[in-house]
Amino acid sequence: MTGWPLAVAKGSRVAACGATAASTLGTTVTAAGSANTKGSYAQLIATTPFAATGIMLSVFRMSANNGRFLVDIAVGAGGSEVVIVADLSVGGTGSNGLYQNHVWIPLAVPAGVRLSARCQCSTASRTIQVMAHLTGQGMMPGAPCQKARHYGADTSATRHTQVDPGATINTKGAYAQIVASTDMPCSWLFLDFGSFGGATTDLSWLADLAVGAAAAEVVVIPNLSFSCETAVDGAGAWWYAFPFSIPAGTRVSCRAQCTVNTATERILDASVFLLA
Repeated sequence: MTGWPLAVAKGSRVAACGATAASTLGTTVTAAGSANTKGSYAQLIATTPFAATGIMLSVFRMSANNGRFLVDIAVGAGGSEVVIVADLSVGGTGSNGLYQNHVWIPLAVPAGVRLSARCQCSTASRTIQVMAHLTGQGMMPGAPCQKARHYGADTSATRHTQVDPGATINTKGAYAQIVASTDMPCSWLFLDFGSFGGATTDLSWLADLAVGAAAAEVVVIPNLSFSCETAVDGAGAWWYAFPFSIPAGTRVSCRAQCTVNTATERILDASVFLLA
């Protein structure tokens, strides 16, 4: 196993591309005005901050934008985009449903390039939300992981650690501790999100994973997206996996923002698996 402590500059890094804090959503990507035709590119980030070894891609659509989508991810300046991931399928034709897709793509992306997305839809002018988390490590783990630890489960209530975004919409709330001290280092990190409130509206979250002592937290993976739709009495779970190093003895916490502030709906459940 290859380990990379957080203190190593060339070790684990994650950059969020496309998160829109003002709306607690990803970047809106709009299909063309004609059905089954690619629309314009929407920029996810102007300049990638480091050479990435992979992309965690998150794509979702809200209930009002029913239709089948195909999504392209591209690099390059506006007007000179080069597609690197083509025609990922998203969604369905049902009018009452929120569709989410999260996929890990072990694909290199250079530093200093513009990252963008475009889409087409079976119905003209529909929109989707797109985010990408770029991951960078000095080396990828060379062998399968042999053990895992799960932190944050609340077996007394059959749920996970509750993260409260607070009473102000689209604003990050306080940190909730997932584990006070990890008992092993890791080479992969696996996140589990869910919501168990009774949703009366479509709602979305952006969550930050952080390490460090209380009141001195450092965000290491920002703006992970999760959504729930009106017709579902709670939703869970959605998962993210990252090649990521956290030393033993690390405090891990999570904070979030939400599009609603209703106390019974806004709570996000979060837990983390460490693999080594």
